[in-house]
Amino acid sequence: MTLQWCQQQLAQFNLATPPVASDFIPRLDHFRVPDYYKSLIHTARVHHGSGQDPRLELAPKPRGGYGWDPRYEVVESLAEG
Repeated sequence: MTLQWCQQQLAQFNLATPPVASDFIPRLDHFRVPDYYKSLIHTARVHHGSGQDPRLELAPKPRGGYGWDPRYEVVESLAEG
C-alpha cells in the first residue's frame, strides 16, 4: 500500500523517466537534490503528519555496501525542507 502511495505521488510529477539512483550522482562536482525528490519528501512529511493511511515511516538507514553514508548535501538540503 505504501509503494502504491509513492507511485501515485511520483506519477503527479509527470517525469519523463522513472527516478533512478543516478539522479543523485554529482555532475562536474556539482551536487543538487532533484526538485521532484524535494517535493516528494515534503508531500510525505505532510502526509505522515496527518496520520492518514497508509502510515508512512522512515526506512532504516542502509547498512553495509562500501560503508555507505548519505552525502552531507542531501542531508542538509532535505533538512531545510
